[in-house]
Amino acid sequence: MGRKKKSAPPPAQIDRVNPDPSIEILNPTRSSALWNETREPETHEEKAYWDPKKEKLVALRYCKYCTQQVIVTTNFGNHLRSQHQRVVTVESRIHKESKERSQDLNDIFGIEDLNEVFEPGRTKAEIVERIFEVYLKQNKEKIRRALTEFIVQTRQSFNVVESPVFGTLLNCFNPRASDHLPTSHNTISKDIMATFEDQKSHVRKALSKAYTRVHLGADIWTSPNRRLALGVTGTFVRIEQERPVRTRFLLGLKNVKGHAGIQQFHAAKPVLQEFSITQRLGALVGDNSGTNDTLCRALEDLFQGLHTSISPPWRAREMRIRCLGHIINLIVKSFLLNKEILSEEDEEKQDEIFVNLTIESFIEDGSSNVVNQERGKKKKAPKKVEKLIEVLEKLHAIIAHYLHSANRAEEMRELAGRGIPVDVITRWNSWFQSILVACKKQEAITKYTLNHPELQQHFLTDGNWEELRTIRDFLVIFHEATLRAEGKNGSVGHHLVILNVLSDCINEQMVSIPF
Repeated sequence: MGRKKKSAPPPAQIDRVNPDPSIEILNPTRSSALWNETREPETHEEKAYWDPKKEKLVALRYCKYCTQQVIVTTNFGNHLRSQHQRVVTVESRIHKESKERSQDLNDIFGIEDLNEVFEPGRTKAEIVERIFEVYLKQNKEKIRRALTEFIVQTRQSFNVVESPVFGTLLNCFNPRASDHLPTSHNTISKDIMATFEDQKSHVRKALSKAYTRVHLGADIWTSPNRRLALGVTGTFVRIEQERPVRTRFLLGLKNVKGHAGIQQFHAAKPVLQEFSITQRLGALVGDNSGTNDTLCRALEDLFQGLHTSISPPWRAREMRIRCLGHIINLIVKSFLLNKEILSEEDEEKQDEIFVNLTIESFIEDGSSNVVNQERGKKKKAPKKVEKLIEVLEKLHAIIAHYLHSANRAEEMRELAGRGIPVDVITRWNSWFQSILVACKKQEAITKYTLNHPELQQHFLTDGNWEELRTIRDFLVIFHEATLRAEGKNGSVGHHLVILNVLSDCINEQMVSIPF
């Protein structure tokens, strides 16, 4: 098998990403069993290639069984099976998680033997019917728990169990399902509360075995019915089978009346007391809002008043950690606005704080300006937000134009084969996704603009498209960094490396951006 042809990446993209060994921290973890059948590339061999469809670098696999240099860029499993008669089973993430969750339920409820079904004298039809009925009876609690989790995690209405269509679906799997499963939304509500209390006892048990301090994450969430809720998560390390396991739980989702730090404190305090982690609280992770500073200071005052204080003492300034995803988002917003905006957030409002990332600031001292403010001091937020980069305003105007009419939306879908994502100020990486798709659908957007004379002033020239591609190539690293820092991937050491990589990329790229 010879070397497969690869799509050549843009030179600027490779120059920025590929040669720098520190960028490897952004590569995905090699958890697939297929990687056990590969060898490490030699120093003169390429490690990755640019995939124009995915708009990212994809790691190359070198087969360890081939005597000659063989790069497999397509289905490596097919190569092993056809060339070396080796079959490697790769379990999908969804199938693996589903099987693990099913095993968890089996451990909780158990599965009893069905031998009582096969009694002498029963016909085949009677045996089959008895199997369905006995299985439902023996596993009723397990099935109801699974049904509860389905409704909660997929955000279904409680009334779904009252739907004849849903009942028909369940009866297709087991003809006796309607006789044993809940058919009232009130029953589902009770089951959810019972599951909630059961899960809290599970969380308490896990927290009692915490090997480290419990580090909190806190953020305000606005529900669809416009209610504010403070989400509090706990992250810690516990020991299972003599191995450290990083664990994260949602500890509480408490209603709050506003964003003020003291209101968040009064909502978070009962959570800490309920799970008995007041004496072993670690760091608190939150966004750059000044309300989180107030929250940390209130926690510090609380611990100072306790008879048994945390050792070493809990200091607000030391234990306050800022969310890396939020930092990355602020950097991107500052770049898109192309203007220095320095302001302090009011505790009752959620005004944005932007840091200065202009070209001049990086040439001058290689870093962004930082606002130093005294405790409790407020600055009035600017009334106007500076305009976006001109080419982004044009693209936004075109997208807004087609979204404001069903007919125009259909026209865009016919030309491009899909819609162009709209930028949303509260959705991270939305501008990157918008530009990414727009660059792929350049011809369709150009035709759409020409079809509507009112968009003449927003027509994207060849120079504008070149600017959009430059912005896309600049923002892709922030998109990748956000993905690598979220969820279970994040750690303080990991975040520091990502920040260093971003700093290097910014310093290299800002001087080449022509606007």
